[in-house]
Amino acid sequence: MTHETQSSSNAKTESKPIHLIERGLVGLLIHSPALIGEVSSHLKAEDFEHLPAATVYRAILSLSKQEVQIDENLIANYIYNLSEDLYSKIGREEAVYDMARCGREVYDVQAYVEQIKNNSLLRRLRRFAEHLESECDRPQARGGDVLGMAMREIEKLAQHNTSQHSVYVPDCIDDYLRTLSDGARHKGIVTGFTQVDAVLGQLLPGDVMIVAGRPGTGKTSWMLSIAVRAALRKEKVLFFSLEMAKEQIISRVCTAIAQINLSHLISGRLTAEEYSELQRALPRLKGMELWICDQSPLGVNTIYQIALANQYRFGLDLVVVDYLQLVHPDQNSRRENRQQEIAGISRAIKEMAISLNVAFIVGSQLSRQVELRPDKRPTLADLRESGSIEQDADIVMFLHRESPDMPNVVDVQIAKHRNGPLGSGKVVFVPARATFINPPTVEFGKDSQSD
Repeated sequence: MTHETQSSSNAKTESKPIHLIERGLVGLLIHSPALIGEVSSHLKAEDFEHLPAATVYRAILSLSKQEVQIDENLIANYIYNLSEDLYSKIGREEAVYDMARCGREVYDVQAYVEQIKNNSLLRRLRRFAEHLESECDRPQARGGDVLGMAMREIEKLAQHNTSQHSVYVPDCIDDYLRTLSDGARHKGIVTGFTQVDAVLGQLLPGDVMIVAGRPGTGKTSWMLSIAVRAALRKEKVLFFSLEMAKEQIISRVCTAIAQINLSHLISGRLTAEEYSELQRALPRLKGMELWICDQSPLGVNTIYQIALANQYRFGLDLVVVDYLQLVHPDQNSRRENRQQEIAGISRAIKEMAISLNVAFIVGSQLSRQVELRPDKRPTLADLRESGSIEQDADIVMFLHRESPDMPNVVDVQIAKHRNGPLGSGKVVFVPARATFINPPTVEFGKDSQSD
């Protein structure tokens, strides 16, 4: 088809009422079932505005999976058996036959599909605009919450408009195997700690990893250590600090990379050697891909807004949230029950990870029950408001200090791993630098300046 012919066809299609376009495309599929696969990869039944067309289209998709010869009688019987009320509502078998006749006038399938998709998007946008207006008019509405909701809904609409709804697996096998051979598939985040990565493998885009431990086990330092190592590898990391100001986080980053004493840096009493080490570390500090947000209080919508903005402006590979119980729920999702509130926050974070296609590491508190047991090793049941957190997380990681004789040796337990094995690995906490390192080959209990 030439450009002039296609333009003419599009113009003719756009001049038709949408219900005639929908009926015509569905009628074409009755006569040309070979087109069902191609059309169904772009349109869902929900994209149709006209109920009879949507109903017949849904019937065609269902019957096509049964590998039967589709005709008007088969479609009418299918809808009748599905619901007599719906069958009567759409106009009975006469409506199916009428649609089949309309299909004989369709010559440009692509133009019909595009027009139906366009109408579907505009319809969704109108509904969204009405919902947005009602949210803005709600008493005590908070602009930040409404903005966050709007951004998330707009992205969903964009994804619906641009992505296919399903893929045929046999068609994907060659591309999948090609990614395995060239290494393109391996784009996850590693912690950078040898024993832990041997069990964990990689944190993949869309994954949520929960990090929990008793007070004093170093949850913030552990998450920041992972973030810094990723940022030094040029992976783009966004760190939400809900407990510490950005200056405190930056001081820890400096001491971790320059391997100098944290208290000396904070007090301004660096030795000459430490000052030299800090100067030598400046190129690495200035070359890392790390962003910090210390805004507080912080809600799930605000986290999403900031993460989305970072992704658009700079790119984004990893988001760290320190920590879950300090995140505020959306105004619309507040609950009297704290457990339900945490469940909503936990689920929202998982949805963010999937929507942004970014890995999340989220700190979490443990319940006080662990302190009442002789064995202080955490379990999944010890997660505070645990049910939803455990369910939404792809990985749950506990920090545990096993021996009083080696207080800086931390056992990192992987208690849940949706896509891999369970296990544990040792790391060493360096108090002077408030950071973690790989264990040296001898004497776990001693601090090491090498990693």
